[in-house]
Amino acid sequence: MNPAPRNPEDRPIATLLAPDIAALLDEAPADVAAETEDIHPADLADVAELLPPEKLQEFLAALGPARAADVLEYLDEELRSEFLQEITASQAAELVTQMTPDDRADVLEEMDEERAEQILSEIPTEARAETEKLLSYDPDTAGGLMPWRGQGARRRCTTSTRPTRRGASSA
Repeated sequence: MNPAPRNPEDRPIATLLAPDIAALLDEAPADVAAETEDIHPADLADVAELLPPEKLQEFLAALGPARAADVLEYLDEELRSEFLQEITASQAAELVTQMTPDDRADVLEEMDEERAEQILSEIPTEARAETEKLLSYDPDTAGGLMPWRGQGARRRCTTSTRPTRRGASSA
């Protein structure tokens, strides 16, 4: 479960943090989330890639589902797929449900179809419907490329909410 080796000079923060986080996982795993809360998920993904493979699940579990999902979004694609293959479908669903619908669909699209279906079956109904809709689009079409924000994210502009220029009347 090792990603393609990258030059440690390309990720100096992770190179410095990985030994300390590995030690923290051994000594006080409950403290990992608090000790890493100010570190960007991309940097934590780099740390995860430098940890011994057997520590990855422990590290992500110590972060909690929401933070682990953020880190998974930045994790090497191959390592992420292998990790999601190794944990139960229920555990994987808990993590991917925390992702945005676009990221969740992208992650499931990377996996073999059977495993993706197992994980999808464990995702709550509403999130599963969003994900299945995104997965139904051809990845090379506009529907497959554009970010999906759902109806709730759009704010409709009406005459009562439309901004007016200074000095202009809204009537």
